[in-house]
Amino acid sequence: MTVSYRAATPADYEPLAAMARQSWIETFGHLYSEDDLNAFIGPVFGPDGLGRELSDPTLNLRLAEEDGRIAGFAKIGLVGLPGPLPAPATELKQLYVLKPWQGRGVAPALMDWALENARAAGARFVH
Repeated sequence: MTVSYRAATPADYEPLAAMARQSWIETFGHLYSEDDLNAFIGPVFGPDGLGRELSDPTLNLRLAEEDGRIAGFAKIGLVGLPGPLPAPATELKQLYVLKPWQGRGVAPALMDWALENARAAGARFVH
């Protein structure tokens, strides 16, 4: 199978939220109690978090898919980091890839997209 890439839309919320939760648990789940993990991933990947972000015009999300399944995603947007930062800049907010696709070029392809998109928007820096 071949991995394809496309812009995320609000209609992608359910499968993207499931993929993001799975990726977070695969990567960080062993570090937290179940209660703490759920307290974090619920708001971040819920309708008021990721669901709302899919309609936010200041954010840009790109999906990696294979055989109808979301393998990874990248999210970029306005810099929200505290402190003085060089401008103009874009922030790489998230880049997640599920384990079966790690090492297959998905993360570099998403990072290339993020950098190209930031440059096209006039950013000189990516944080």
